[in-house]
Amino acid sequence: MSIEALKIAFTTPMDDPLEKLVFIALANCSNPDSGIAWPSAGYLSRFTGASEATVRRKIKKLVDDGLVTVTHRTGKSSQYTLVSLTTHPCHSDNHKLKETKINKNRKTKVCDWTPSDEDLAYAASKGLNGGEILQRIRMWDQQNGNKAAYVDVQAFWRNWCMREAEKAPKRVTGHSRPINGQSTEWTPPQRKMVSLEQWQSMGDGLRTYYKQNRPDVIAELKKVGADV
Repeated sequence: MSIEALKIAFTTPMDDPLEKLVFIALANCSNPDSGIAWPSAGYLSRFTGASEATVRRKIKKLVDDGLVTVTHRTGKSSQYTLVSLTTHPCHSDNHKLKETKINKNRKTKVCDWTPSDEDLAYAASKGLNGGEILQRIRMWDQQNGNKAAYVDVQAFWRNWCMREAEKAPKRVTGHSRPINGQSTEWTPPQRKMVSLEQWQSMGDGLRTYYKQNRPDVIAELKKVGADV
């Protein structure tokens, strides 16, 4: 008796209960090493409660479904081979499920990762230059032997951008007190503009960000003939 074969027989979905019962009977008789069974038609009839003729029809259906192969032997009971566990649909699904879990837990090295337009747009939304952020990350990773690896590198990127944004000088509104009679009125810093060359090499995600959040950039680009 093969536990593996019985597990497959019990978990394989079938519309015909009697066909499944014949499949279970074959699995119950199968050799655990080879997956081969050679029960007599009489045994299968007694096991299932069906006539030998009915059992033979169900075995033919199992063969047609690709679950069993039959080798007829003269003067002996036929030899039934259950499909290989590695090619059985149930086993394949389980294998794919395991592979999916492994892929979900597989880490990507930072040095092998490149930010997408969406990632660059996220950096821009924090007032950061995505290219500069990537350069800092590359330098940091190189200093540590390019060993940094994460399951979700995008989350690492966003976390880095958040920390960089928090380090940026806070804007001051209003007026401060004059020092030595000189006014210290705060002047907002100039926001970085985008050149025509940068716009032409920019991805759709980052272009959408500028269209939605930087009308000043779009206005300047229109002046130089950019296709916006």
